[in-house]
Amino acid sequence: MKQFQNSLHPLKKKLGLENFIQVVLSFISVGSGVALVLVVLSKILFFPEVWQVVIGILLISFFMAIGYWCYKPISWKKVAQVADGLGGKEVMITTLELLEREKLNEVEQIVVEKAFHISKEIDFLKIYKIKIPEKTVKVLGLFSILIMVVGFLPSPRETEAEVYAKVHLEKVEKIIKEIEEMPEVTKEEQGELKEVLKDLTKELKKAPTKEVGQQGVQKAQEALKKLEKQKIAKDLKEVGEELAQEKVTSALGQAMTSGNQEAMAKAMAELGEKLEQASSEELNSLGKSVGMGSQKVSSKSFSKALESLAKEMKEGRISQEALDELAKEMDELAQENKEFSKAVKKANEGLG
Repeated sequence: MKQFQNSLHPLKKKLGLENFIQVVLSFISVGSGVALVLVVLSKILFFPEVWQVVIGILLISFFMAIGYWCYKPISWKKVAQVADGLGGKEVMITTLELLEREKLNEVEQIVVEKAFHISKEIDFLKIYKIKIPEKTVKVLGLFSILIMVVGFLPSPRETEAEVYAKVHLEKVEKIIKEIEEMPEVTKEEQGELKEVLKDLTKELKKAPTKEVGQQGVQKAQEALKKLEKQKIAKDLKEVGEELAQEKVTSALGQAMTSGNQEAMAKAMAELGEKLEQASSEELNSLGKSVGMGSQKVSSKSFSKALESLAKEMKEGRISQEALDELAKEMDELAQENKEFSKAVKKANEGLG
C-alpha cells in the first residue's frame, strides 16, 4: 500500500495545494462579506476602529481556513479518483481498495500490477491543472471593490468633533513629551500618567461629537487628580481624615488629605488663631483626635510632633513651637508628592 501511495504522492500534494487555495478563497470571501457590512454600517454609525476590525476579520478568516484545511485533508480515495480521470481507467481506485486486503488472488494481483504500470507510464502531476474557483474569485473581487468604494464615503462624525479631537491629540503628544523631560518624576510615575493620556487618545479618536470628546477630556483630568491623591503620603491622609472630623481643624484636615502645601500652610496659620479662642473642652477633644492620629502614622518624627501637640491640647495650652514643628513635618511629607503634583498640574493645564 505504501509503495502505491508513494507513486501518487506528487499528485496528492498538488491536490492539497488546490484544496488550500479553494478553502482560503471561500473563507476570505465570507469574511469580506461580513467586513463589507461593517464598513457600510460605519458610514451610518460612527465606528472609528472599523478598519482594525476588518483586518481582524480577514485574518481570522484566513486562520480558520488553515484550520479547516488541516482538519479535512485530501483523502487517498480522492487522489485515486482524480488519477483515474487522468487516464487510470478506474484501475487506481480499484487498486487502492484491493491493497486494503491481506491477500490477493491472481486476477487482483494483475490489476495491482497494471495500476503500478500506469502510475509509472502517466505523469499525473504534469497532466493535472489546478482549478481556481472563478465564481468565488469574482465574489471576493466584488466585495473588495465595494469595501474600498464605501470606505471613501464621508464619515458620519461631526466636523467639530474632528477638529476638537485633532487639537487635543496634539496637546496630549506635547504633554507626554513634557512629562518625559521631567527627571524628578520616576519612570513608574511617568507610566501612570501616560496610561491616562493614552486612554484619552482612544476616547478622542472615537468620539462622534464634540461633547463626547469634552467628556473624555474631563474624565482624563479627573483620573489625573485621582492619581495625585493616591500619591499623597499615607501619613498625611490618615491624620487629615481624623482632623477633618473636628470643626476647628476641619480646614487643616481637608488640606492634608489633598496634599496641597499652600492650603496646609494657610490652614496652619488660621489654626493658631482658632486655638487661641478655643475652650478647654474643645482643646481636650482636639487633643484626643490629634493623639489618635499620631498612632496611625509610620513616620516617627511626624508621630512625635503630633503627640507633643496632643499633650499640650489636653493640658489646655498651645505653644507656637509645637505648631511650627508639626507644620515642618507636614511640609516634608508633602514634598514627597511635590514633583508628581507638578506633572499632574502641567498635564491638566495642557488639556485645559
